Amino acid sequence: MSGPPKWALGMIAGAAAFTLLGGVAFAVSGGDPEPPPVAAPPVLPSVKPSKLTGTPVVPPPSALPDSSGSPSADPAESPSVGASADVSATPSAQSTGPTLTEIPEVCDLLGESTVKRLAPQGAAEPDSSRDGYGALRKGCQWNQKGYAMKNGYNQSRTIHVKVAVYPDSAQAAEDADFSWDSMRDFAGTTRPAPYNTVYGELQTITTLGGEAYGVYSMDKVRKSANAWLLLHIGNSVVEVRYFGTDNKGREILSNKNSRPVAEDILLKGMEEIAKEVVGNLVP
Repeated sequence: MSGPPKWALGMIAGAAAFTLLGGVAFAVSGGDPEPPPVAAPPVLPSVKPSKLTGTPVVPPPSALPDSSGSPSADPAESPSVGASADVSATPSAQSTGPTLTEIPEVCDLLGESTVKRLAPQGAAEPDSSRDGYGALRKGCQWNQKGYAMKNGYNQSRTIHVKVAVYPDSAQAAEDADFSWDSMRDFAGTTRPAPYNTVYGELQTITTLGGEAYGVYSMDKVRKSANAWLLLHIGNSVVEVRYFGTDNKGREILSNKNSRPVAEDILLKGMEEIAKEVVGNLVP
C-alpha cells in the first residue's frame, strides 16, 4: 500500500507539534511542584513530512559537547558505529530479515536493568503511535519521573522507541529512506538562530542486523542533546531517540547552566537500546 497523498502530507506536516528536545517534564516526589508545560520548538520550513510518522522529520537539536563532557557520565568506549557515513551517498535501503506480522508491546522490548542504567528514574509509558498508511505502529517512551542527582546535577535522560511493521520490506525501505534523507541533510551542519543547533556527522551502525544510521545533535542555547537512530530490518522500521542532558541543581528543564551528554556516550547508549529492542523484537 502506498503512503498518503501529497496534499495529506502537507496538512499533516502543518498540524504537527514537537516535544522540546532535552526538556523533560516529570512528577516529582516529596512535595515538589509539577513542572510547567514545555513549549514546542518551531518546525524547520525546509523539512519534509515523514511517511513513517506523518510528521516533519527533524533530527533532534544537537551540538558538539562542551570540552568538559558530561559530569554525570562515566568515560565510555567509543560506540560500535562505523566511520562517518558519506552524506552525499544515498543508502540502499535494502535489508534482509524476518517478516513480522504483529508488534509486541514496545515497552516490553527494553529491560528494566537497561532503563535503570541509561535513564535513571525513567518510567515506561506507551506513546500515541497508531496504525495507518498500511503499517502497524507501536511506541514507548521512558520518561523521567524523579530527580536523578549526581555531583550536583540532575541527570535528565529519556528514551523513545517506535516500531512500524509494513506489508513487505520494499515499503519499509521506502519510508526508512525518507527519514534517512533528513539525517543526511542535517548531518555535519550548524543551524543558526532560532534553531541554535549543531549536528554531528552521519554514522553507519553495523551491529543491528539491518541497515541503520544515526546522528547526534545539540541545542547550543539550552545545552540539550540527543542521539537519533533509524533501522530498516526485514519489513519493519525501528526508531530510537536517546536524550541526555545534565541540569545543574534540582532543575527539570535544560538551560544555559546545563551540560549536554557527550556524543560518544549518547551514540553508545542509542546503539545499546536499539540492539536490545531488536533482539526482543526479532525471533
